[in-house]
Amino acid sequence: MSSKFTKSITPIDDYVCTLPEETRKIAEDELRETDSVRRHALESLREWAEKNPRIKAVRLDSTFLLKFLRCKKFSLPMVKEQIERYLVLRHYVYDDMKVFTNFDYKMPVMQELIDLGYIFPLPQRDHLNRRIVMYRPGVFNPSKHHNFEMVKLHGLTYETLMEDELVQVHGLIHIVDSSGMGLHYLTIFTPHEVYRIGRNLEKIVPIRHKQIHGLKVHPSLKFAVDFALSQMNDKMRKRVFLNKNLEDINVDKSLLPLEYGGTIPMKDMIESFKQELAARHQTVIGNDKMDVNLELYPEQVRNGSVRSLKKSIDEIEAEKNYNNNNINGYSLQGVQGSFRKLEID
Repeated sequence: MSSKFTKSITPIDDYVCTLPEETRKIAEDELRETDSVRRHALESLREWAEKNPRIKAVRLDSTFLLKFLRCKKFSLPMVKEQIERYLVLRHYVYDDMKVFTNFDYKMPVMQELIDLGYIFPLPQRDHLNRRIVMYRPGVFNPSKHHNFEMVKLHGLTYETLMEDELVQVHGLIHIVDSSGMGLHYLTIFTPHEVYRIGRNLEKIVPIRHKQIHGLKVHPSLKFAVDFALSQMNDKMRKRVFLNKNLEDINVDKSLLPLEYGGTIPMKDMIESFKQELAARHQTVIGNDKMDVNLELYPEQVRNGSVRSLKKSIDEIEAEKNYNNNNINGYSLQGVQGSFRKLEID
């Protein structure tokens, strides 16, 4: 079976579902996933990727494909679009550096930010089997660290977590402790960069965001938060909750770090996260073997244009070809008209 798919960088597996019965039911009720639907979707995606001239190399193992299928509720057109956008995103260059590749937790700057507790998932899941990710952006030093390092660590975290099938189905809860943040943090990204990165990540990275809790947001940042909320779709905006106090967050407090009212010290949680990163390291780093024929994509798609997210890649390409044909046809018609006039005269 695997020899048929020459573009795959991973072995082609015959998927066997080992999810708990409760998770299977949620997958069927919320994501339209059944054994037959899953089997057909995996086969279709593998055939599509193999025949797609824009894709050079990609993972075609079930775990990779299922994170997109589950994110888009097994809508194949939407999944195909998201996979291609994801592969193109990995080529995005910022300050002459590819931001969405080389997700190596062993890099000194990644180790430093991880040890500071900038971002880490809590080891225990909530009563609905969702992972909770803790963010402490106040420990990020804008005068020492670069903004692309922040983005890279987010990418590393999500790539690692999304290899877990339970996360693919049940999704994530995000808790952002804004303590220590002030106006100087607005210099990390321009409003345009925030908008562009946010929209691309929301549309392209295959994560089921269940809730986002903001804690202790400084008044000086309110307008920035309001701007971010205004750019979200209604569905996502309804899942965002801003809280003044920890007690107001609607999560099981016992799951939080000891410093936030839980039972496990933050340091131990960070160490647990590092073990999780180590276990998934080869898989996450191996994703860099995926590749596309970048020149076959429209320029606005390659550049991560927010406007391009409103249409499919094929629609954008068709419009470009249509406009080019119209321009050529108009020019030719003009030339022919001139010759006809000369002949009549």
